[in-house]
Amino acid sequence: MATCVTSSIEISESTYPDLLARLLGKAFHVTKGANYPGILRTGCISPNPDGIYETSFASSSNSFFRNRSCVSVFDYRNVPQDKFDQYAGRCHPLTAAGKNGEMVVFILSKEAENKLISWENWKAENSPSEMVVPYVESGYKGSLALAYIETIFIIYVTKTPRPIVEALERGRSNA
Repeated sequence: MATCVTSSIEISESTYPDLLARLLGKAFHVTKGANYPGILRTGCISPNPDGIYETSFASSSNSFFRNRSCVSVFDYRNVPQDKFDQYAGRCHPLTAAGKNGEMVVFILSKEAENKLISWENWKAENSPSEMVVPYVESGYKGSLALAYIETIFIIYVTKTPRPIVEALERGRSNA
């Protein structure tokens, strides 16, 4: 097993391409920062088929991999550029940062990558009512032990001020 390296990174929307460069060619799991202590306590990233854990992505209740007791991962290995451009934006890793701006990225070891289930199983099972992100999402069946993680990035996302968006969000929360 690889030795796990943990580092903290502060990024903004303008420096996201630097993070993306570190993630290309890798398979990784992303979660809200609030979920990190529980993952450390249990020593694994657990699947969430019953929805008992707070989700980092809104549509995950109808996720193909979640419904099969898998941990969903972004899989940026061997994705043709045209497919990456077409599908990667459908589920963005930074979504996990949420309003507090903290997220954690777990980069899988080669051993874990070899156990991933391809998104193509969604096609083979003909499951159009379930969500999957073609070409850039895979699943890991069962709990993903931290022993199979080679790098952990604790990421703090600083938001670019957007006065109009902030005013709309304030109005929504006051409604």
